[in-house]
Amino acid sequence: MTGEYNTCFTIHFNDEDYADITDCASDDYEMGCKMEIIENDVVSFTHGSLEAGSSSTASLHIRAEAIGDCGSEFQYVLTLHSDDTDQMDVTTAVELSELDKAAILSDSGLTFNYPVSRDDAYYALFFSIEAVSPVRDDGWIKLYAEDMSDFVYYGGIPCAVVIDSFTLDIDTVAEVSLTSFKSEYEFALQWEPNCENLNARIRVYNDDDEVIGETNVGHDAIVAENWEAVVNSVNYNKLEVYRARLQVRDLDHETVVQFSDYINFEHWPLCHLYVDSFSQESFDWSMDEAHFELGVGVALSHQGDQACEQMAADIHLYAGESLVFTHELSASDLQAAIAGSFEFTIVEDSDADVTHAVIEFTDPRSENDATSGFDVVYPSMGGCEIAIENFCLVDVVETDVAGEAQFDFSLVVRSTPACHELDVSLDIVQEGNYLGNVVIDSADIVSAVECNCETTFQVTASAAIAGEFYGQIDVREPSTGKIYISDSTPFAVPV
Repeated sequence: MTGEYNTCFTIHFNDEDYADITDCASDDYEMGCKMEIIENDVVSFTHGSLEAGSSSTASLHIRAEAIGDCGSEFQYVLTLHSDDTDQMDVTTAVELSELDKAAILSDSGLTFNYPVSRDDAYYALFFSIEAVSPVRDDGWIKLYAEDMSDFVYYGGIPCAVVIDSFTLDIDTVAEVSLTSFKSEYEFALQWEPNCENLNARIRVYNDDDEVIGETNVGHDAIVAENWEAVVNSVNYNKLEVYRARLQVRDLDHETVVQFSDYINFEHWPLCHLYVDSFSQESFDWSMDEAHFELGVGVALSHQGDQACEQMAADIHLYAGESLVFTHELSASDLQAAIAGSFEFTIVEDSDADVTHAVIEFTDPRSENDATSGFDVVYPSMGGCEIAIENFCLVDVVETDVAGEAQFDFSLVVRSTPACHELDVSLDIVQEGNYLGNVVIDSADIVSAVECNCETTFQVTASAAIAGEFYGQIDVREPSTGKIYISDSTPFAVPV
């Protein structure tokens, strides 16, 4: 309010000798203004969405009293302070309608919403309000206001985390060892500045929802974006669909936990083959030492059940660098070797001069072909050994000589080269009685014994052609005195 004032002063003297003195003065005046903040509070604070990137909103309440003539044209200034004054001291004009301005001076005051930016500096704020009013034409002056420093602290935006992306580089899924594979991941996050102890954990699960691999990335690495998320997982030796998931949390805020969607991926373990053992188990010469029997023990194993689909195993015998024999294990023999062990006997001619044996275990999808070998150990040849085999009386017939019978025999006798010239004798037995007058062509029978083959020969003797007959052969080795006796198969002639 402005106006003109007149002021008069009168001096009255008690002494009648002096007259009263009156003096008057006049001038223009302008009434002063005092603005007092009665109520200043934050009614509510709505946090903006980190994921949506929206602003926060403060609902403010202010009630003031104006003493004096503050005029009708004034505005309010909102001063925002962070809890670290070095970070922020922002003063902005709050645009209010005339009705809102009037409401501030009403008995109920004014409640209004004010948007707060999501800039880092605007977390954890204090609020105060000042009033300014225009005077004359020389600009704005700050009005006098008491209790203007009653700041209200709303507590700040709490820790919040958003997972923007979580991806697997499928080309990185690969074996680390025979018992594990690795997979590499990338992720992108958003978080509030007061999240100060972030942790990102990636887990890999199998079909049974068991955790088979895990890695953690700490706060400093997340903030610096300096991390390598590689998960090493147990290899279950079979084709399986695995699942990976990212969990992000702040270790100082138990309720701040975010999970990504699952990433499903397949891992096909590679095929690996092993020869666990391959060895000579036995070695036996034939009687004539023209061939030998080599006993071989085999044990095989593999890694990657679905990957190893066309396994095969071949056993080779070599004479120096020359291949002299190959045997492919049958499907049943191969499974027996994989299940535990398998023994196989190889028959080969002695003159093959076998020096060593090799096994090759292969599969078209294998990362490696497994091989193993051993040198063949020959035992020393023994002394004279004789084996009478297949001694059979095959027929008994009459001869042209009265009272004489012909006996037809087949015979196989094996002997080692150490045996010298053999002596051979033969008896004919009829119904338990040895016959006399047995005529033997000694050259034929000795030839039959020493040929190491099957041969036939005839013997005659005085006998009635009736009853059961059999022959009994004696083979003697003079240098050792060994005698080998064998009975033939019987032959019956009806009476």
